This record gives sequence, structure tokens and C-alpha cells, in this order.
Amino acid sequence: MKRKIKKLKELENPLPMYEWSRLQEKGKYIVDDIKKKWNKLLITKHNEEVYQSYISEHAGFFFGNLSECYFSISKLKLSNEFITDFVNAFDGHSNGINYNFIEIEIPHRSPFLKNGNPSARLTGAIQQILNWKNWIANHRTEIRDILPSVGHRVYKNPNITFTIFIGNRKNSEKWLERRIELSKEINISIRSFDYLTDLLERRFIHNYVWTLSAELNELHESILNGLANPFYKSYSDKAWRNILLEMNHYSHFTAHNSEILLNNRRYNKSFDKFLKVYEKLK
Repeated sequence: MKRKIKKLKELENPLPMYEWSRLQEKGKYIVDDIKKKWNKLLITKHNEEVYQSYISEHAGFFFGNLSECYFSISKLKLSNEFITDFVNAFDGHSNGINYNFIEIEIPHRSPFLKNGNPSARLTGAIQQILNWKNWIANHRTEIRDILPSVGHRVYKNPNITFTIFIGNRKNSEKWLERRIELSKEINISIRSFDYLTDLLERRFIHNYVWTLSAELNELHESILNGLANPFYKSYSDKAWRNILLEMNHYSHFTAHNSEILLNNRRYNKSFDKFLKVYEKLK
């Protein structure tokens, strides 16, 4: 499990280290159980809060990216009026953080009507995101405080992007071309819930995050191992604001704030299951 990694400093109390790759071997059943429960949600009708909650509990499996995305924020408040479903952060290293705002709808309703017009749900989701865009454009100081980065652009050369998850491949297939055209027109990505399933299915589990920057590569190996833990939940609005009070630099965000990010992480029940059987998974 050991690897040659430069150490920026020796930690007084290094984090416990685990071979997460065991989840792709003898521990695969733990991940399969997460997938099974997700697929069960997809074939039964629930409101969007049920899907949002499950994704939030398993954010590391849906959104975790070993080289760029190390955390997700659930129900971030832009104001008393606007609350996002998710904001995912992608580390652009010296360019700062890029943010993706996500609106979750439901999978069992087509995003388009029989005549090809957007459904009421899709129209409402689009309007929600347009409201977010306008708020961001008109509240530059506030957005810098809430989501620190080198820049905050939603129009030209954006580092803030937007995604809607709605419908599934079966009820969207007829209108796929229309969906693509609409996405380009409004500059909002529109995806089906099957894309979320694809993210879950394709999630590669490694023992360490991939170090694509010199700053990240110099972290203690237990930090790199901890960041690769796939069982993390999304940060709540409250937890994220606590992180903001402690953070250091905006560029190379993950490298400079890694211990703060890990100290504020919370993990789902599947992590407890993993720990209980860990020694048996060798």
C-alpha cells in the first residue's frame, strides 16, 4: 500500500489508512448494495427530495473524482430565497475552484410534452437556474464569500456551470435532439438520471487521489488516502460555512485546505460496514 510521496510536513497524528481498492475486489458487495438501493429508487416513484437525499448520502460515489472533484455541498443557500440541490467543486489548481450547480428533478416524468415543448417540471427547473444565474451576476461580493475562487463567471468563459437532472433515457429518447438543442440555447446541461447511474457504475476506486499538482503531491500520504475515501457525504450548508471560516488559500484549494476538508467530512453507514469487515477483505 505504501508509495513514494513527498511529505510537505510530518503529521503529529497521521490519519488511519485503508486500501479502498478492496471495494473492487472482495468488498465489491458493499458498493453493489449502494447501487442496488439506487436502482430500486429509480423504478419506484418518489419526489425529488428522496433522490436528492440519497445522492447527498453517497456523494463520494456519485460525484467523487480522484483528480478534480473532492467534495460536494448539499442545499447551499444563496439567500433566503434560493437553495441549491447541489454545488460540486472541481479543483482547477492555480486557476481556483470551478463550481457546478445542480438541480434535481425526478426520473419517471418525461422532460418534454408530446408536442416537443418542455414539460412544466423542466420549465420550472430552467427558471430556477436562471434565477440562480441572475442572483450570482448581481451579488458578486456575496458569491465570492460563499464560493471562493479566482473568478466567478456565469456567462463568458464561465467557471460556474449549471446542470439539471430530469427524466430517464427511455422517456427522453424521443426528444434527445431537442434536449441537446435546448441545452445549447440556454447554456444549461440537461441530463437524465441514467447519467447519475453511469457515474455510480463507473466510479473508479483507488487508494489515493491522483496528484495532478505539485502542491497536492507534497501532502502527507495519509491525507491523500483520506481524500480518496469514497464514503463521504455532501457537506451541509452549515458545515460548508464552518469550512469557509477556517480556510487558507483559494488557488490550489484542495492542497492548501485538505486537513480542514477532511476534519469536516461526514460518512455514510456503508463506511461503518466497510470498517467492520475490513480485515476480512484481504
